[in-house]
Amino acid sequence: MNKRFRAFEPNAVMLVPPDLGEWLPQNHLSRFIADIVETQLDLKKFYASYAKSKGQPPYDPRLMVRVLLYGYCVGVRSSRELERVCVDAIDDAEDARFGKDKRGDELPPELARRESRLVKLAEARAALEADAAVRARKEAEKKARDKGDDDDIAAQKGDDAAKNAVVRPKAQRNFTDPDSRIMKTADGSFHYAYNAQAIVDADHQIIVATTLTNIGVDVEQVVPLVEKLHATTGVLPGQVLADAGYCSASNLDYAKTVEAGSDGRTEFFIATGRMKHGERVPEVPRGRIPANATLRERMARKLKTKKGRAVYARRKAIVEPVFGQIHTRQGKFVLLRGLEQAAHEWYLIAACHNLMKLHTMQTKALLATPAALIASPAT
Repeated sequence: MNKRFRAFEPNAVMLVPPDLGEWLPQNHLSRFIADIVETQLDLKKFYASYAKSKGQPPYDPRLMVRVLLYGYCVGVRSSRELERVCVDAIDDAEDARFGKDKRGDELPPELARRESRLVKLAEARAALEADAAVRARKEAEKKARDKGDDDDIAAQKGDDAAKNAVVRPKAQRNFTDPDSRIMKTADGSFHYAYNAQAIVDADHQIIVATTLTNIGVDVEQVVPLVEKLHATTGVLPGQVLADAGYCSASNLDYAKTVEAGSDGRTEFFIATGRMKHGERVPEVPRGRIPANATLRERMARKLKTKKGRAVYARRKAIVEPVFGQIHTRQGKFVLLRGLEQAAHEWYLIAACHNLMKLHTMQTKALLATPAALIASPAT
């Protein structure tokens, strides 16, 4: 054969470069993360936690943060897997904690024995009864106030409802993570889960505001997310696009208030879904909007205009790819349990998504820069 191949010498001695970084290309993600850790992050709290001087010297927090961020960017998030991909070793720390060949998600020991299991079941029953009492109290007090009852009467009706509250037949309690809730997923099935929400910018698919809750419906997250965005950036976006899951009378009223307060600089486009009986919106809106039109009808009319159709059509291309990218590259589920810890992990996942976007932008900028401008000066 005339084909020339690279040299194949399986027994050759490897010559290790003086700088291990020479093995990585200049635009490698790990280099970008290293720069972020060195120049942008304040690690004082990490260093302050190492108060004791006994024992073997720990790894430098800068190294550990680099490894953690890189792992979350590429979808390697468990400590065992991070260790394996770094050095191919068994994670002694997890073996010591959970036992050899265990992952940490086995049935808790207190549920393994019958006596402890019965205690846990009793605790779960008590928790369900407490939830039912709280729910009944709130509903009774709301109904009383809606009827015009004063606070004392409303409180009394709330107490009576709480005493007579009955646990729903299908009520459930998750032993592994009591903070999670049963939610309907995209495939139509039901699972214990958390609900992640995000506002994404239209130009770069950067997550600019996000939250994670154990509330299954999306409608309650519009106001908190927009307010969080405003508090973080100091400005409101020119346009806010949201699907029908976020449409409610209170959200439409909030949108109207924000639009009026911004003098038209911020505009909401919220899908209204299927119109109710008696609501009428022309397919091709023309002329003046009827004076008696509801906020829902006005929003539906806006989305049927030429501008409304064009603006709202961009929604799927802006926000849905972000969750798809996170699911593909970083994983679909949070690993930590409890609402607070799960929320912190989600924020870390969102931050790493943004790091990936920034790294891509930086790489494209370097590739677009003429070679003469990035070459080292002659010495």
